[in-house]
Amino acid sequence: MKNKKIYIEILRIIAILCVIFNHTGNAGFSVYTITSNPINYHFSLFMSVLCKIGVPIFFMISGALLLGKDESIKTVLFYRVLKYIVIIIFASTFYYIYDIIYCKTDLSVIQFIKKIYNTNYSYQLWFLYSYLSYLIMLPILRSIVKSISENTYKYCIIVQLIFCGVIPIINFILKINNRMEVSVPIMTSQNIFFAMIGYYFGNLFDINKLRKKDYIKMILTSVTSVVISEIMTFMNYLRVGSYDESYYNLFVAIPTITIFILVKKYSKSIKYKRQLEI
Repeated sequence: MKNKKIYIEILRIIAILCVIFNHTGNAGFSVYTITSNPINYHFSLFMSVLCKIGVPIFFMISGALLLGKDESIKTVLFYRVLKYIVIIIFASTFYYIYDIIYCKTDLSVIQFIKKIYNTNYSYQLWFLYSYLSYLIMLPILRSIVKSISENTYKYCIIVQLIFCGVIPIINFILKINNRMEVSVPIMTSQNIFFAMIGYYFGNLFDINKLRKKDYIKMILTSVTSVVISEIMTFMNYLRVGSYDESYYNLFVAIPTITIFILVKKYSKSIKYKRQLEI
């Protein structure tokens, strides 16, 4: 336990709670779609958008812990990648057995392999496939994060916010449904982007240089980013007549980074106080 970072464990708990809430349906996550109470509506929609920080936090944690390690490509492939492939096969087997028993699916090894290969179970297991992709990129990402400057990390965040947040809003206003021909896949892929900035904020960024006013600005900016997603979700509802999650992740990087920094700072203060008491 001595080698564990307290803030990482707290972040894991927050991420788990967010993911759980994301799957509560009409009992929590989707209350805003069925309630007539305006307070419940806004609170539910706010929390539904905010809980989307769960998966990004997981990737930030992984980036903070894994991208700084010095491992051979052989170790990555035969230890980390292979282990996750086994996990995917095991999880898919569970779903396939369920389909056989309850959905009367025919037993076929070939069909099972095809389902895994074509990610037919990706709706339930998409995170495992996404994390597997990240692990395959691990040797490359390690070289990247160790060679770029602090300003480059800031540039990455700005680019991500523009392509994932600003441009979708512009497309909505202009009623443009087609994607731009210009794309930045590394910055718009959650697994890669959040792992990279997780390494930055977990290992390079100096939180001691932040002042109280900086934390206040971060919190207010985070709340604003969530509210923008709320507004866009409602506006999209007025346009298409139904709710969806198209605009939930517009600026999810802002509250994710804010929570990461706040937890890291707060947990550090707790540890420091305990040392003083001893």
